[in-house]
Amino acid sequence: MSVEHTTQLIQLILNSALMVLGCALLLGRVVQRQEAIEIHLLNLKQRYETHESLTENFMQLRKQMRSLQQRFQLLQRGASSAYAALLGAVLSTFLLALRALLPFEFLIPLSLFCFTVGAAALLMAVCCMVLDLHHSQRSLMEELRDVIGVRRKHEIGRDSRLSSVSVRSQRKVAVRSPLRAKAG
Repeated sequence: MSVEHTTQLIQLILNSALMVLGCALLLGRVVQRQEAIEIHLLNLKQRYETHESLTENFMQLRKQMRSLQQRFQLLQRGASSAYAALLGAVLSTFLLALRALLPFEFLIPLSLFCFTVGAAALLMAVCCMVLDLHHSQRSLMEELRDVIGVRRKHEIGRDSRLSSVSVRSQRKVAVRSPLRAKAG
């Protein structure tokens, strides 16, 4: 293998490795959003089944549940796409590493095909995430603050917007309830 081929192979491996990192980061965020929506759905379902719904606007509660269910399904598609992108990137990296060990020329086009499929799946996952951001009732700045963990000064001392919800695994998770936030 010549120096030029070696350089190209290293560049392809680095591209695949960076795509694996991007897929993992996106997948983590999609799964995190999916869990938050699931917790919010469970909370709404519990309120829907109890008599609290009699005092609230019943139709508004149903509409909010339907909207959250659609967002959850959209994020499921996004997570599936992110998993497919991760698989494509890992497979591409594996095939390129295999090409470095074995003199089979067909491994490079096969690896590029896996990389392209992975990139398309990553694009689909990003589109699902952007659509979910569009359908959410929060601003983009609030979403970015959640991602990087920055809170405003007046939010640090307030725990009244946090409610404790028990999840299937019996752990306690603090969730911001948008219904309480609007009321307070």
